[in-house]
Amino acid sequence: QAHAFWFRWLWAVFLFSSPLLLFYSHNFSPDAAALGLLMLGLSYFNPKGDRVNYQLLICLVLAAFLKTTAGLYAIAYALFLVWKYRKGYLHTKFILSSIVLLIAAVFIYFYLSQLVIERNKSLWSTLFLASSAKIESFAQLTEVLKALWRWKLEYLNPYQWIVISLAIIWTFYTKRRLGDFAFYLIITSGVLGVLYLFGAQFINHDYYALASFMPLLIYLGMRAIAKIPRKGIAGIFALICLSILSFSYGSNQHFDRMSETCTIHNQHYTFEFNWMKKNADQIKSIVEEDEMIFVVYGMEPNLSLSYFDRNGIVFNHEEMGRSESNFYYWLERRKPMYTLVRKKYADLFKKEHAEYFYQTELQLNHADFVLLKNRGH
Repeated sequence: QAHAFWFRWLWAVFLFSSPLLLFYSHNFSPDAAALGLLMLGLSYFNPKGDRVNYQLLICLVLAAFLKTTAGLYAIAYALFLVWKYRKGYLHTKFILSSIVLLIAAVFIYFYLSQLVIERNKSLWSTLFLASSAKIESFAQLTEVLKALWRWKLEYLNPYQWIVISLAIIWTFYTKRRLGDFAFYLIITSGVLGVLYLFGAQFINHDYYALASFMPLLIYLGMRAIAKIPRKGIAGIFALICLSILSFSYGSNQHFDRMSETCTIHNQHYTFEFNWMKKNADQIKSIVEEDEMIFVVYGMEPNLSLSYFDRNGIVFNHEEMGRSESNFYYWLERRKPMYTLVRKKYADLFKKEHAEYFYQTELQLNHADFVLLKNRGH
């Protein structure tokens, strides 16, 4: 029992040391949470069972609420039930599960179409709308495949790729079953469908893998690894070494990404946030807790508001550069007390929005930013 306990926990550390998973588990992205629900649901999957697994069903449906692409697993399970009860469509279990899935599909559709898409449109926010980006040409397919290959060491670290691949090969070589082939085939078809519908998103957004093909990959790895014989203390020692190597690699990648300058697949990226961290206290000393602040030419959505711990809206370069910027739409409705612009964008702000700029009162001219107070407050 002690061996089994350590084997389970060490394998869990090893498998979940993905650089991508470690990074996106530390922010507000729903992808990692969706993956967690999918993995929890798949742990209930029993292809030989003679009943509909409602724990599995609930987890898959909740994951679909969090991330649209995760819905492929709920659809896959529904199709698996159709296949399983193909000789008896009037089977009571099939009818009940179909009703549950139909109700879930209606709720998800209403949630996406009314509460997400329409609400975001009414707020002029299109950044996180669930819109497809189909692969429309062979050239585009090539770009998607190149991107998937480029992100490979973000999806899984080298030790994970080697161990999972060898475990799967070993199970096939020893003719051990990894579960129901039909279920895997249906999920794989769903993953290919997601790649077709959202292919262009995979080029620029590594996190799209978390709730699409990574749950299948990790689940297959877990099933394959579970078939490997356990060799007592020697096996645990080898697993400890693997877990340390895997977690260390994933952690190093995570902390590299958390720095201002990071390297992803041999390309250098800069995300400037230290100016916010070091000036947060000074800004909070001026902007009261119940006052609103607009941050213009912000690179990341709401990141500055998180550091400043104040309510407001962040407008990026594209929004500020529009001929009819939604900045004025919200300015009229929310009536913020302050507007903040980074010092290096102050001249651009003055040029593009001169009329508004000269109607404000300079509150603080800092080396890193300019804080303007809206007149009338």
